[in-house]
Amino acid sequence: MKKSFFVAALGAAVASSFALGAKPLTFKLSSTSGSLWTQAEASAKPTLFVFLKGGCPSNQAGLPATNALAKQLAGKVQVVGVLRLSKERSKQFVELEKPQFPVLADPNGVLIDWFGAKHSYDLALIGSKSDLKQPRVWSSLSLKHVNAALASVQKQRSGWVAPTVKEFSTVSGCSL
Repeated sequence: MKKSFFVAALGAAVASSFALGAKPLTFKLSSTSGSLWTQAEASAKPTLFVFLKGGCPSNQAGLPATNALAKQLAGKVQVVGVLRLSKERSKQFVELEKPQFPVLADPNGVLIDWFGAKHSYDLALIGSKSDLKQPRVWSSLSLKHVNAALASVQKQRSGWVAPTVKEFSTVSGCSL
């Protein structure tokens, strides 16, 4: 009886190790400006990913809020948009919407799927290399979620002090 329980528990542990995010994040994506981004660039400095969707009505409020956030975090945290579009379609989005932060073309949804983002303006943060092993996503762009993400980085990075973020619009987006 004890042996079968142990085998079942071991099997469950092995199965859970293959769950979402159990495989370390690796990626190589191009930004719309032509620079190449990998997990090394994203973990060298805290990086806040904001998942975007072209044509989403929430962009009218979401992009100005994200631009304001990127400006507040400049020098401390990289704010990076992620689109599940080809590089060419992502460039068209950038030309039309004019975000004030880098935007990555993620046509195969590598980041979106690994983090488990469900809606545009969901947030994910890589604060250190340990975040490349376990995904965490915050649903919607809000002051509460940004501060929670920054607080998680402060716990991981010795000597790093989370910047103070002022109020900005809360935005929930369209299904990715």
